[in-house]
Amino acid sequence: MVARNVKFAIIGMVIVATIFISTTPLFLALISPGRVTLSSGEPVGVQHVNQIVQDLITDDIRANYLPAERLEMEFLITPENSYFTVVIDVRTPTTKAGRASDPDVRFTVGREVVERLLSAQDFFAEVKKLNSEGAIKMEMLKPLDELLDKGYGEIYDQIVK
Repeated sequence: MVARNVKFAIIGMVIVATIFISTTPLFLALISPGRVTLSSGEPVGVQHVNQIVQDLITDDIRANYLPAERLEMEFLITPENSYFTVVIDVRTPTTKAGRASDPDVRFTVGREVVERLLSAQDFFAEVKKLNSEGAIKMEMLKPLDELLDKGYGEIYDQIVK
């Protein structure tokens, strides 16, 4: 009887080990996903804009500068003329393809800007460099006082200054 229990215990450990080994890569991919890159000729997609948004909205910005109020931004990528909407609701950004329904601001950037940001070693240094080069254009679609009330001024200062 003891030998039979040992046999079942060994079989059980083998099954558990097999499950663990087969799911570990998936688990590791989920907890530490790789950086999104933009290959030559590949169109800019939601995953690329989302990666940039996730890099911009650090924990510090999320905790200290994002209001509880809903923010809506539109990104226009040229020369493809692809539109993306980023909604920040309860300090959580969501990115989707298409035009925004009621954007606060519109950012217009070239495909090369997206490529540079995604491959940058120092993301915020690259943002500042691109901004100083005039490669990032921001159009205010709501009155300035409303944008300032929503926290855009503080967010801009934290990201670019």
